[in-house]
Amino acid sequence: MCPDARFCESHFNSFIKQLPSVASVRTEYIARLEDNDTKVACMHGQRECVGNKLQMCLQAHLPADKNIAWYLDILKCQSQGDVTKVEELKTCMTASGVAADVQDRVAACAAGELGDQLLLQSAKVVKERDVHKSCTVYIAGKRRCIRDGGTWYKCPEGNSAGAFIKQICDAHKESSGSVSTECKAATAANPYVPESPKADAGRLLQGSV
Repeated sequence: MCPDARFCESHFNSFIKQLPSVASVRTEYIARLEDNDTKVACMHGQRECVGNKLQMCLQAHLPADKNIAWYLDILKCQSQGDVTKVEELKTCMTASGVAADVQDRVAACAAGELGDQLLLQSAKVVKERDVHKSCTVYIAGKRRCIRDGGTWYKCPEGNSAGAFIKQICDAHKESSGSVSTECKAATAANPYVPESPKADAGRLLQGSV
């Protein structure tokens, strides 16, 4: 797995559980579309495609109310082994409490046509958004921040936990018309400190957790 993607997943996992009913996490995968956008070629070969399909099927079949509680934990566990092995993913799912029948559906998805379809859909999303760096952070459909080569940049509101919580909660307030109790508590626990305009202009921002 890309070190920047791993860092982003770990960074978000450090605070996102404070917003279990406000936020959900979705990962997309950078790949090259071929044959008139009907096939996918992963950047690091077929093994990467196998691992990506497992993760796409995982997020497709986890219960929606467990997205925040389980998804990033499972990805972290999986990244410590061979991400192409379904049995290792099952071990990680078991550790998080995922039921056996859900595990079987994830495995069947990754081995079949649905996994290919999900991977193709993800590659099309990435192409439409013109994303070329992993990790690129979107919140409520808007590009918010990029981490590449161990460095954060193009993060107008910062890259701290407080900055991302603010952006998530602002988007939730805009869509719901109210401020959730989860957002109030998370914001209090992770105060947002605006980046200095001078520091954010013309140089890359170093990551902080």
